[in-house]
Order: sequence, then structure tokens, then C-alpha cells
Amino acid sequence: MRKLKTASAFLLFFSLFLSPSSANRAFAAPPTAAEMERELRKENELIKEGEQQEKKPIPPIDMALVKGGCYKMGDFIGEGDDDERPVHEVCLTDFYMQTTEVTQDLFEAVMGYNPSKYKDPKKPVTGVSWHGATAFIKKLNEEKKGFYRLPTEAEWEYAARSGGKDDMWAGTRNEGQLDDYAWFGDNSDGDLHQVKQKKPNALGLYDMSGNAWEWTEDYFDFDYYQVSPRKDPYGPDMSYWKVIRGGSYVEDPYKIRTTFRYAVESPSRLRNVGFRLAE
Repeated sequence: MRKLKTASAFLLFFSLFLSPSSANRAFAAPPTAAEMERELRKENELIKEGEQQEKKPIPPIDMALVKGGCYKMGDFIGEGDDDERPVHEVCLTDFYMQTTEVTQDLFEAVMGYNPSKYKDPKKPVTGVSWHGATAFIKKLNEEKKGFYRLPTEAEWEYAARSGGKDDMWAGTRNEGQLDDYAWFGDNSDGDLHQVKQKKPNALGLYDMSGNAWEWTEDYFDFDYYQVSPRKDPYGPDMSYWKVIRGGSYVEDPYKIRTTFRYAVESPSRLRNVGFRLAE
């Protein structure tokens, strides 16, 4: 079954993510225009309220250089879902990836508000939609004169796999070591955790498996891997959904794999979805 989710079915979100097998999921209908408009209106209200608040100094942003190269993107183990196949070669140019997810203190310093349910300045910001994430990036670039952006799906997987290695989880291919690298359903006590509490992968990137799902730049298409270009793919031109990657603190090991893909519509503001920066 295709891995799709709508903002109008928040409870369905948890039943989908907590189900043992994506193959048995029912998927919901696309969100209505009214539902999308309502979510965007809520987001814009928060942004406007934040603009009235006194801003704090922007904390340092640690970025790691990811040297470009070619790799086999997708279900290289042969145990994933249909949308992770076919495995296909992708070649990427150099880019930078933030070593952690965007934290609540960084988000609040730029936007003037904190949408997270689990408030802690050093935890990832969550409860922010794809539109909210891009609004944050726009303001951050204005403040820092930078070129920050969301990573593409291909960049995200390449970085999570430490430069395209055969790592089933970020930092390891051994499930027995997963507790050292990720917060997930077995060890999180049902809570989001501060960044950098687990080991990083070989590129120095933390929490790319588990803790919080991460928005990417790409639209989601279940069959995109069949037509993906080889050089710096940017995803399909349009769909109802955006790709999120990495899994979260409530998932099992299967769903925090480096090749696992999920689709959420862009206005959704969910308590276990955040993002990290690329450049």
C-alpha cells in the first residue's frame, strides 16, 4: 500500500506509523482544499504572532561538508517497501548538511515562537509544517545572508548512509547497535529527546535515524524511483505530499531505516516531524 497521510486524519497518523507492516496500511484520501487552507491559516497566524516578539540571538549552526559522489539509492538490502525500489544510481554534487535537526532554540530565535509540544530548547523543533520550515529558512537566510535550504530526498539518504554506504540505519548496519545511534520506540520512553545524545554517523550527523521525522524538499511519488534522473534528482514536479525521512521516537527499527520513505501533506503540523538544514 502507498504510504500517504492527510492532515485531516491526525489519529490515523499514529495508527499508520505504529502498524507493524506498511504493506497492510489503508491510506486516506487527499486533503480537501478547505483543510489545507485551514492548516496554512493556523501556520500564518503563528508566524505573524512570532513577528511581534522580541528576537533572541541566533545560536551557532553546525554544518558538515558532504562530499558528492555516486551511490545506489533505495532498498539495497532487499527487505524494504515497493516505493524504495528499484535501486538506482544517483550522483550528487558536494553539499552541506546540518549536524543536528533544527532545535527549538534556533527556530524560536528566528521565528519568535515555538510550535513544539515537547518544549526544550535543545530538542528538535516539531509541530512545524513544510511551509513553516521553508518560512523559517527564508527568514534565516535574510538574517544570516546565507543559502540554507531543505535537503533533497537523495541528499538526505546519501548523508544518512555516511556518503552512500550500505548502512541500514544512520551510523550502523547492525540492529544490535541501534540503541547507540537512535531514539526509537524501544528506548525513547515515548518522548522526544535532546539532540546529540546518541552517536553520530561517520559524517558526524546526529539523529538521522529516529527522534524526529525530517521534511525534505521533494514531493512524494510512489513510483518516482522508476524515472528518477541520475544527476542531482529533485523529485517529481508536483503531488499532494512531501517526503519525510528518518523516522521518530515512536517507530520500530523498520521505519527508521535509511531507505524508508513516508509522505505527509505539506500543511501538516505533527508532534514528531521536524527538519534539518542543507546548504
